[in-house]
Amino acid sequence: MKTMVLYMHFGRFRAVLSTLFPFVVGLLWSESSTLSALTYLGWGALLHLFICQLNNLADYDTDKLNGSRQRDPLLSGELSRTRAAGWVLMDGIILSTTIPVVFSGIGARTGAAVLILLVSYGNIYQKKSRLSPIFIDYLYGLCMALPAALVRFSQANWVIGGRFLLIGALGLTFTVLNMYAGNLKDLEWDRLAGSRTTAITCGVVVDAGTKTGFRFSVKYNLVLLVPQSILTGLLFASWYFEHDLSPSAQLVNLTGLTAAIMACICMADDLCVLPSWFTYLKRPSRRDQKVRAVRPMHAFLNLAAVILIAAGFSPDPLLAVLLLFSLVAITYMLIAYGNRIAMVMR
Repeated sequence: MKTMVLYMHFGRFRAVLSTLFPFVVGLLWSESSTLSALTYLGWGALLHLFICQLNNLADYDTDKLNGSRQRDPLLSGELSRTRAAGWVLMDGIILSTTIPVVFSGIGARTGAAVLILLVSYGNIYQKKSRLSPIFIDYLYGLCMALPAALVRFSQANWVIGGRFLLIGALGLTFTVLNMYAGNLKDLEWDRLAGSRTTAITCGVVVDAGTKTGFRFSVKYNLVLLVPQSILTGLLFASWYFEHDLSPSAQLVNLTGLTAAIMACICMADDLCVLPSWFTYLKRPSRRDQKVRAVRPMHAFLNLAAVILIAAGFSPDPLLAVLLLFSLVAITYMLIAYGNRIAMVMR
């Protein structure tokens, strides 16, 4: 039992719903049996454990410098690196050998195999690759969106339309999130470890005098605004290409498009590219800076836009909205609870 708890903790199982999110989106667009849906979700849960365990191993040197990570089993010595590597290998073998059982059709099975290869490369070399860190961030977005396409493609013939474009928007949502929050939360530790991330290569530096606690370069602003603009365009295009939607679906979609526009405004505000009168009049506290950097409002609005439009394409839009937002809320609460427990243990 202790071994299982350690295995789950090392794989950050409390955040498993974040990886299952695209699987659920794909299931909402498919006519899957209960057994088939549970099979997809089980495979997705194992994929999450594989990704997080591999990421913990790859980031070992960086995490050693970060005092807030010292309760992690790998860093505390509770778990050896050899044993952790064995778990990662076991996860990878199970994922690979069960692809023919979980997915139907040569296209979906090939895509699942490619997904395993991509997440392996991305997590091992995400901060060490000779390739551009910007490319790695786009690769991360692709890996997060691909499961939705695989589930849909495994259940029905793929038709290029609104859903296809929305898959791209979902991927860019995670790309933008990783370029911003994912890069900034570990900026100081990554720089000390000699890592290469988008924020570091674009010249972002810590600056307590700004509202986010960071000073952004023009290059970094452009790197972020490009995917954000494409993401917003894909959301509008996906809505345009889907016809014969019910009134409730149209209402849900229009709400999603409104959230997308608000996300663009919030990002421009965070990047300090809006007029000074638009932003805060008072200097924010350090806590406010941390919240804006790690949990930016534009990230929540981007995700809300994708959820609302994805739900609008499902048979029951209102039920889909409730389900997807519940997944996000539960994920946030589980992660927050885990972080609080870690703080108490320190």
